[in-house]
Amino acid sequence: MARVALCDIRGLLVDTIEKLSGEDGTEWAEEFKQILRKGVSGLLRKFTEVMATGVQRFVARDAFGENNADGIKFYLWPNFVNNYLGKIEEDVKPATIVIHRLEKASRNDKIMAELGIDIKTKKGVIKLAHFREMLKVQAQGQEGLLLVNGYANMAYIEDEKGKVWAVYAYWYSSYREWRVFADSVEDPCEWFQGDRVLSQVS
Repeated sequence: MARVALCDIRGLLVDTIEKLSGEDGTEWAEEFKQILRKGVSGLLRKFTEVMATGVQRFVARDAFGENNADGIKFYLWPNFVNNYLGKIEEDVKPATIVIHRLEKASRNDKIMAELGIDIKTKKGVIKLAHFREMLKVQAQGQEGLLLVNGYANMAYIEDEKGKVWAVYAYWYSSYREWRVFADSVEDPCEWFQGDRVLSQVS
């Protein structure tokens, strides 16, 4: 039985290499990626999706500053301040943002693999303007698509230098404010079961 299994595997490997090196190699590569991502299925459950609006120019310092036009109270942690307050996004297009519930505690690498997020090509990465827009909808901690119970609402977002971080916000009810953080995607700590994860439909 072991010999038969080994032969089968060898045949599959040869067939796979031929397909990837053929004229339709790019299409086959995408198919294989989809199959591999199923290996971590069940990690995230789609909660809902929302259409985020576009904006000609988004200035992070104005949007998250103490005197922001919407009067939202923010508490910004150093990693976010140092890497995002200088960010300006031009000609931000409308986008579909998918919101997922994390079904079990997990690290960034597994979450990104299941969502198909690629930090090199920025596939699945959302705009800071869209993240801010969703915080605005629940500016006073009212119930909505984002969690306001102390759990995190997280998304993968480019900083002002093009590096992708895990940006997250949670509602701190005692001070009636959104607390906003940025952690490295290589951080080994796990996100909690029940956290919300946002990604963009490419």
